Amino acid sequence: MLFYEKYEPLLYMGNGKYDTFALTGGRGWLKTGHACRAVLLQLMQKKKRCVCFRETKVSQESSLQVEFKELIDSENGEFANRGFEYNANKIWHTKTGSEITFMGLRDNNENARESIKGLSQVDIWLVDEAQTISLAVWGVLLKTIRKEGAVLIAVYNRTDDGLPVEQALFLDYDNMKAPAKTYFVEVNYPEIQKFGILSDKFIEYAELVKQNK
Repeated sequence: MLFYEKYEPLLYMGNGKYDTFALTGGRGWLKTGHACRAVLLQLMQKKKRCVCFRETKVSQESSLQVEFKELIDSENGEFANRGFEYNANKIWHTKTGSEITFMGLRDNNENARESIKGLSQVDIWLVDEAQTISLAVWGVLLKTIRKEGAVLIAVYNRTDDGLPVEQALFLDYDNMKAPAKTYFVEVNYPEIQKFGILSDKFIEYAELVKQNK
């Protein structure tokens, strides 16, 4: 399986070295795809529960759920015919009993925040588009991660300075420093351009964004 070296610690998320993974960079830099691959690998090894979050559950149906399902359905991929099945609400592994479910985290939805509090037995917490999550919701979520060995993966685009996700996870972006058990990494397109997986149109647009930011 091809896996970019900067994301490699995700492959060993179960060894206890890190309990938090913070992945940042621009849009399209493979952050979410690598996180999804690493989660599926973990779920194949032993029974684990993963909950994936975005600002709204609806946004997951056209993004994060699609990412997982494409990995599972790809005929030439590493997860085809490996025991994964899914329906509209969740993904599960038939041999280990592992499962992935999806939730929304919109700040103005009190019911969503209350639902988070009932997730203390989750093994893997994957938060995609984490830059959209408010500090108040982060406060609820982080206090709920109690299970021994649980791992948080926060994937975010750095759209501004002082994002709530950076405050909540004590990420020092200017110096690329984080707490001892947090793996904090930034990947940008010039690093992965050499692999030939980005279209010319994507690269042209990225260059325009960089020049006019």
